[in-house]
Amino acid sequence: MNGFITESISKIADGFGSALKLLAFVVLTTLAFIPLKTHLGLFGVVGLLAVLLLLSLFYIYRSFNPGFEARQKAWCGMAAGALLWQVTRYLPEIPGWGWVSKAGILYWAGMALLTLVLWKHVLSVGFRFTLLTFLLNWIGGIYLATLDRAGVWPQFIAQAYTSAHYLGILGILFSIWWIVMRSRNSLERKYGGLALYFSVLFTFLFF
Repeated sequence: MNGFITESISKIADGFGSALKLLAFVVLTTLAFIPLKTHLGLFGVVGLLAVLLLLSLFYIYRSFNPGFEARQKAWCGMAAGALLWQVTRYLPEIPGWGWVSKAGILYWAGMALLTLVLWKHVLSVGFRFTLLTFLLNWIGGIYLATLDRAGVWPQFIAQAYTSAHYLGILGILFSIWWIVMRSRNSLERKYGGLALYFSVLFTFLFF
């Protein structure tokens, strides 16, 4: 009985809880950005990005804490990746900045390949989740940025491409099924929570 209760709590906290907290980061950042830019202009944007960058570095630092369990390191990595993406997302608001091109599929592929090579033997648990979270957000941003280009493609391909984000609904259902039915430990539920987070953003094109 105690095992069932513990597992149920883990599914809620490590799976659904992680996804909800990451989504909260996105929503709160968006809600904060609009009034700060409106009332404070560039100074408000710079201040917000500085806070987000410091928070992301704080979470990266905590992800290497040797006293943390793997699930705690994973959460810190997820939080760092999500916050770093929010910095990247709004960095072009500063004239002359924006180090990541949302349409830079080759840059994304290079970073994804490097992450894959280093994944098993070099990257820590926390940093794996940092990079994975950032890459998922980045590919979503690339998809969103390239939607307007679909108009010059053949109609069938354009319609298929612009409708692809509805596959996120299947991702949501699969993530929930994975967390509830298939996950065997807290780390697997973290992966499920990350997939759920990305699927929600992809469905609603919120990158």
